[in-house]
Amino acid sequence: MTILYSLVARGTVVLAEFSATQTNAGAIARQILEKIPGVNDSHVSYSQDRYVFHVTRTDGITVLCVADDTAGRRIPFAFLEEIHGRFVKAYGRACHTALAYAMNEEFSRVLSQQMEYYSNDPNADRINRIRGEMSQVRNVMIENIDKVLERGDRLEMLVDKTEHMQGNTIRFRKQARRFRSSVWCRNVKLMVILILLLLVIIYVVLAFVCHGVTLPSCISTASIPFNPNTPTPKIPRRIPPKMPPPNPFCPRDTVKFGACLDLLGDKGSLVVGVPLGGKCCPLLQGLTDAEAAACLCTTVKESVLGITIEWSVAVSLMASGCKQEIPDGFKCI
Repeated sequence: MTILYSLVARGTVVLAEFSATQTNAGAIARQILEKIPGVNDSHVSYSQDRYVFHVTRTDGITVLCVADDTAGRRIPFAFLEEIHGRFVKAYGRACHTALAYAMNEEFSRVLSQQMEYYSNDPNADRINRIRGEMSQVRNVMIENIDKVLERGDRLEMLVDKTEHMQGNTIRFRKQARRFRSSVWCRNVKLMVILILLLLVIIYVVLAFVCHGVTLPSCISTASIPFNPNTPTPKIPRRIPPKMPPPNPFCPRDTVKFGACLDLLGDKGSLVVGVPLGGKCCPLLQGLTDAEAAACLCTTVKESVLGITIEWSVAVSLMASGCKQEIPDGFKCI
């Protein structure tokens, strides 16, 4: 053990002490307390054989320890400063009026612990402790530098990823621009198709509306701008086809028309050479063509019995003999 004995005194009054071995260090320490001059603060060392007595006096409180001559001065005086600080902090102003050995029972344990610590623990040496702290600081700094370097690598990776993402963004913009152009072209084509389809529908509707009028003339007429001074063109009316009138009634007695049968020979053939101004033709005067045809048709159907003839042909022959015309589409039925 480096420190063998220690005490705390006020002048020559010992307040607490502790000895790690059985020596006469206590008696020699009391002699040294009597020889310390004055009351001023001091730091002195006394050599005795292979032991050194280290003494420090601060504010009237003296702290003494005995250590091997191989311990030097740094560790013993560090021990003395530590003991002085602890003693003053623990007892304050009471240490200036306390009796001899008044704090020995309690503070001797503190002396024992600190003697053990400063004798065996390498961290007790302030310089060694500072060196250890500096070593720890250096290790921390090295670790921080490694982290900074690693962070720098990560920053480079982030920069590379950022550049890659920027390139991807530019390519995405180009692709989006191409896609937008293709969609616009597709929409234009669809719009053109819809317009053409609408024009075709309008053309078909106009064709149905204009009926018999040709579509170009209808469209050209419809596209002529309105002018109040221009006469309205006449649109030709479509004349429906003339349908054959129904068989009218004969307004006269059909028995009298029996003379008309003289115009017909055997089997209903017209007799050539019969005078046309006979009894038949005067009966037809004053009748319309349709009425004359009706009277002749009735006479033929009622008088010509058992003879297979074409009644319409016979009526036509008799009418032409009297200079009458049969209406178009008339049939004797």
